[in-house]
Order: sequence, then C-alpha cells, then structure tokens
Amino acid sequence: MEDVTSGATGVGAPDTDEKEASRLHGLGYEQELKREFGFWHAAALGFADISPIVAMYGMFALALSVAGPSMFWGLFLVLAGQTLVALVFGEISSRWPLAGGVYQWTRQQVGTNWAWFGGWAYMWTLVMAMSTCAFAAASYVAVGIGWESASKTQIIILAFAWLAFGTMANTVGQWVLKGFVTLSICAEFLASIVLGLVLIIFYNVNPLSVLWDSFGTNTGGTWNWFTVAWLGAVAFIGWSFLGFEASGAIAEEVKKPERTVPWSILIVLLGVGAVVIFTSLAWILAIPDINAAMTGGVADPMVQTLEYHLGDTITKPILFVIALGFTASMVALQTAVSRTVFSFARDRMIPLHEYFQGLTSGHKLPARAIIFVGVLAAVILLLNLVMEKVYMTLVSFVVGGFYIAFLFPV
Repeated sequence: MEDVTSGATGVGAPDTDEKEASRLHGLGYEQELKREFGFWHAAALGFADISPIVAMYGMFALALSVAGPSMFWGLFLVLAGQTLVALVFGEISSRWPLAGGVYQWTRQQVGTNWAWFGGWAYMWTLVMAMSTCAFAAASYVAVGIGWESASKTQIIILAFAWLAFGTMANTVGQWVLKGFVTLSICAEFLASIVLGLVLIIFYNVNPLSVLWDSFGTNTGGTWNWFTVAWLGAVAFIGWSFLGFEASGAIAEEVKKPERTVPWSILIVLLGVGAVVIFTSLAWILAIPDINAAMTGGVADPMVQTLEYHLGDTITKPILFVIALGFTASMVALQTAVSRTVFSFARDRMIPLHEYFQGLTSGHKLPARAIIFVGVLAAVILLLNLVMEKVYMTLVSFVVGGFYIAFLFPV
C-alpha cells in the first residue's frame, strides 16, 4: 500500500506534483493553490475543526439538560450515522479532490444549481460555527482570568479579538496554520484523555446505572428515556461529530489527495468519537449533582464538576486549554470556509467572483476570502447582541446547517 504520510519532497517530487496538477486539469481546473499539507496536517486540520474539546464542551451541558445522563447513548447513534456519511465523503473526495469540499462534491454529482444551494448552506454554516467557537473561547478565557461577571457585550468584544487572531493565522502562511493546529491538537488530546482518566478513576461519584436515567425529563415505560426529549439531545450531540470533512475543503493543497483526504476524514471522525465517548462517560459519572446541572442550578456543569473535585487552582489552567480547543476549531473552520468561497468564486457562482478568487503572491493563499469570512463571523456576533441565549442559538443553527449541507452530496 502506498504510504499516505509521505510528502511530495525529495526524489520524484516534481513528477508527483505534475501528476497532481494533470489530474486537477482533467477536472477542469489549474493548480493555483500550493500543495503544502501532508497526511498529518490534513488530519490535524480535521481534528481541529471537529475538536474533541469542542465536541465535548459544545454539546454536553445542552444534551444533559434535555435528556439527562441517558444522552450518553445518543453519542453512539450519532457516531454510527456520521461514520456512514464519512464513508460517502471518503469515496467522493477520492474521485473529486477539489477545494471547496461539500460544494464541489455536490457540483460534480448533480450540477451547479444544486451545488449552489449546498455550498451556500455549507458556507454560512461554517461562518456561524466560527462565531460560536469565538464566543465560547472568549467565555472560557473570561472565567479563567477571573472575569466571571463579564456581560454578553464584553464577551462578544473579546470574541472579536479571537476572530482577528484566526484571520491572522490563516493569512500569514501555511506554516503558521500547520504549527498552531498541530500544537493545539496535541494539547487537546492530552488534556482530554488525562482529565477523563483522573475523573473516572478518582472522582467516580455516580453508579453506571445513571446512564439509563433521564432524571425526570421523560415519563413512562422501561425505555422511558427513549422519547422525544432524548431525540432532542441527539440533535445537540450532532455538534460533537461535525467538521470531519474539513480536509476535503483543502484537497487542492494536500499531497496525494485521492488517498490522503479519504483516510483523514474517516480517522478523524473515529478518533474524536472515541475520545468524546470516553470523556462523556467520565464526566457523567463525576458530576456531583446531576439534578442541579439539568435544571439550570449550575451555569456550566463541566466547570462546576472540575471546581468541585479539583479546586479552583487546577481548574483555571484547564479553562485555557478548553479555550485553546475552541480557538483551534475556529481557525480550522476559517480555513475550510475560505476555500469554499474561493471555489465558489472560481466557478463564478458569487458576486465579486474575480475579487474573491485572488491569491497572495507568495504562499498562494485566498487572503481576500479569509478576511471576508472573518468579517461575516464578526457581523453574526453583533447580530446576537439582541438575543438572550447566544450560544444555544448559534449551536442550533450550526447543527441544522451542517445536516442540510451534508444532505446534498450524500
């Protein structure tokens, strides 16, 4: 089997580059973007996009409030369904390794009309996800620095700084993106696994039987948790397993994409899925008061659990690791959506297409598209100033948007 981790460097690299450029030409495009990503970097971008920390902290409190600890079993259902989607994406990304991911996969199968709708839904979904991650990262940093009383407006202003950082990381060069994403993913996995082990070994305060308990969110029958409320929790859990397709959005910047992209899509989903299931189990068993966590008596059950068992001194640094996870996801999302905008523009599918398909002279980055989506994400945050539950609103739109966008190529 050909080694997908090898880069196009050294002996034979020119031939490989020419082969990939020729394949791209056969699909109707020229090689404009630089192929700077190998298997690890493509997978790391996908890991950062879906992010085990974002997957956990993005949905846990919402799903728990809807269905109680029984939401745990929804993780398996959603992971199984998304694995089927990942297999489909792996197949079509191998046939059409083009920048833009969902948009191009739809276009190549059913034409430009459907592709416009699918790509439009995908683009706006990723932009809203960027806003969500920036808001969440700012929220955790505010608590970490002792700014617990920060208002919604102050958090949103802080989130603007996060969006500015993400835009900078995406426009300086591929080396900055690769370095930041790699370091953040290593920190995330280490923190998630170690913290999960500590909780499940030393702070297991609930029996395993609690996993079948909905704590009053549903009534009646042996399968009392398998009802509408539980399915509502499943909808929120969808946030945990979204973003695995990100490496497909940068396919024209990946070496040997017909092999690299499909493997990275599948490995990312299954790897993050395993970590999320393990850490969810550890947290459910460690929550000191599940009833309070479900009824709103605890603002953030995950942070409250950490403070209860580990104390404020240890919890504060962990909050910054959580913020790092949301930051990495935001950066990866901006990478993916900017390539979608570039792909749209290249096909003359959006206004000002000549402007948005422009690339930087050195690193060949779609800087105009990167800056544009950063501004859009900031505007969405501004619009949320008038909403009471900013985070829940954004999560709901993002999960629904991903499902709609995925429907087109699948």
